[in-house]
Amino acid sequence: HNNWSITTDDGINLLDPGETPHENVQFLLVLTCILKAIDNHAALLRASAADVGNDHRLGANEAPPAILSVYLGDQLGDVLNQLISTGTATHSLEGEKLETGVKTIPDFMKDATDRNRTSPFAFTGNKFEFRMVGSQDSVAQPNIVLNTIVAEAFSEACDVLEKADDFELAVHDLIKKYAVEHQRVVFNGNGYSDEWVAEAERRGLPNIKSMVDAIPAYTAPESVTAFEKFSVFTKTELESRVEIEYETYAKTINIEAKAMIDIAGKQICHCSGALSAAETFPDAGERGAQRYSIHPLFPVSDRLSGFREMPDAFFCLEGDDSPGLEEWETFLKGCTAGTRIIKGRDKPRYHGACAIASNLYCALADFGIRMLEGCGFLEDEALRALSPLMRSNTEHIIRQGPVKALTGPVERGDADTVRRHIDSIISTEDMKLYAAASKAVVRIAEAKNPDRDYSEIRAVLNAARLQERGETR
Repeated sequence: HNNWSITTDDGINLLDPGETPHENVQFLLVLTCILKAIDNHAALLRASAADVGNDHRLGANEAPPAILSVYLGDQLGDVLNQLISTGTATHSLEGEKLETGVKTIPDFMKDATDRNRTSPFAFTGNKFEFRMVGSQDSVAQPNIVLNTIVAEAFSEACDVLEKADDFELAVHDLIKKYAVEHQRVVFNGNGYSDEWVAEAERRGLPNIKSMVDAIPAYTAPESVTAFEKFSVFTKTELESRVEIEYETYAKTINIEAKAMIDIAGKQICHCSGALSAAETFPDAGERGAQRYSIHPLFPVSDRLSGFREMPDAFFCLEGDDSPGLEEWETFLKGCTAGTRIIKGRDKPRYHGACAIASNLYCALADFGIRMLEGCGFLEDEALRALSPLMRSNTEHIIRQGPVKALTGPVERGDADTVRRHIDSIISTEDMKLYAAASKAVVRIAEAKNPDRDYSEIRAVLNAARLQERGETR
């Protein structure tokens, strides 16, 4: 954003409305002159923020539209409406209370100017924010244009007021005149909406969507007149600037086109487990590139040395149906623990399986450590004590599968021990975690021992899930 204001040489901000803007004649004159400048030179101001990248930004992706409008907020908007409808502003709206809905936080006064993130040129307390300017662009060009067009509006106002017999009456009439003539540029609503595009067209406001269409504004007669009047640019200099702008546009588009041609036919890969290749590279397919997801089922804890462990990892592949996918499968089979091709629609389920076997396992390990801490163990001591048990059980699961590797009180049908476990757990959250995990273990136990009755254990676990305890320690 380009924050813009006007200050005198002795430090007075001319865009400070004060406590009662309706009585601040100097501010109202400055404000209406700015409205006149923006309305008369909307195309030029749009051109000052034009570049190839901004063509894709303005009017999309939470950026202000390509239509120049001014947001004033409720307070100044009301003052302007009074001037237009009655010729005189008699009061200013006060800020309302903003109710947070949180009893422990007191209500506070809401700024009467408020803010509007959808406006390209918004008044924000004591300045304007020109939000069309791209993040990589210099603010020099927009500020040159703003300063010049506002200076022109001030100059024209001075020409009127210096000839007036009754200065106060002339100021009042001029403020009203500018407010009425240029009210079309004021818009306090949602600039992202389609309704505003239609309304702006009805008002006659320009909607210049591309840099190419914006560039001619530099050499429009009214632009040349303003720049030459204040010795900012000559007509020849403006014509040179137009040539440079066209050349910049052509070169940038040419570079992007060559890059697109270069991308076409290439393979683009990512290593996300959760997202499909089409989700990660939504536009690459249209440009001829082949998209793939290559995900190692392996915890990469160090980005610099993790590659050394990749031969031990199993890889899951997904992407565009093409020979390239099979080529990746063949390549990885020769240097890893194995591969599997899945469909893009299955990525969330696939990644959930990885998270369950890896991340959720950490939650159960932490649960066990906290249980031992309740017995007097230190944290590192508890981890050291449980490590051989966790390691041995993991190795049995890997060698035999979860059904054959399962042991313990649930597998044996020992309801009394399970009940004693539950009674020893302090918090509701931990108890429900134990019950949910144990019910899953029951399903595995029934597969291992189909003739064994686990109904009593199921009843104990169901009862545990309905109990309430204290908070987790």
